[in-house]
Amino acid sequence: MTSDAGGAARLLGTLGTADGKGVVRVQDSVEASIETVWSAITDPARLASWWGEVEGNLQLGGEYRERVFASGWEGTGRVQACEAPQRLLLLHREPDQPDEQAIEITLTADGDQTIVVWEERGMPVAYLAGYGAGIQVHVEDLGAYLAGRERCDAGARMGELFPAYEPLAADVSANADTVGDQPADGQDQVLLEFLAAQREAVLAIVEGLPRRRGTSRSCRPAGPRPAWSST
Repeated sequence: MTSDAGGAARLLGTLGTADGKGVVRVQDSVEASIETVWSAITDPARLASWWGEVEGNLQLGGEYRERVFASGWEGTGRVQACEAPQRLLLLHREPDQPDEQAIEITLTADGDQTIVVWEERGMPVAYLAGYGAGIQVHVEDLGAYLAGRERCDAGARMGELFPAYEPLAADVSANADTVGDQPADGQDQVLLEFLAAQREAVLAIVEGLPRRRGTSRSCRPAGPRPAWSST
């Protein structure tokens, strides 16, 4: 099942579940051709301007390492599918973690614009609000980069989006076909407590942020150099 909403936060995402795990789907339109967007999500030099640092074997079936700017997340990934310039499927995981999560990005040309659909699957249902906010930040940063702007203040934007995604996540959790009514124990309880602490930390940071936002500076996109490919 899924849930979505609009409102002042301009939520772009829907939250759901599949096979007992969370699913987040974020969609937006960007002012760029599909070829330009494909280059922005597959060229390490361009990814370094809005997403993070990526290095390794970036061809189909290859493995790589990444560090994401917005969240500080680090881990490894694998290129599972690459259908230029329309579909990219990546499987990634944290160090010492056996379970993989999927990132699937699909692009559709729409006149002078491109529709971007970014879907992530496999996260714990309890983390849906955080993932919804984080993935929307990534999609917005992609759009900003393509428009010649810098990426957003991730902490401030997460602070705006996270509370807005919480009701959607709560609705999904209440209706999910999981063991939601059973008390969490062991590692699950530790993870839930950590999530609660992270929420309080994010809200505390946001409350202390100045309301005046700085002026964005232009960035200089790197020239196209395809990375993820099927050859």
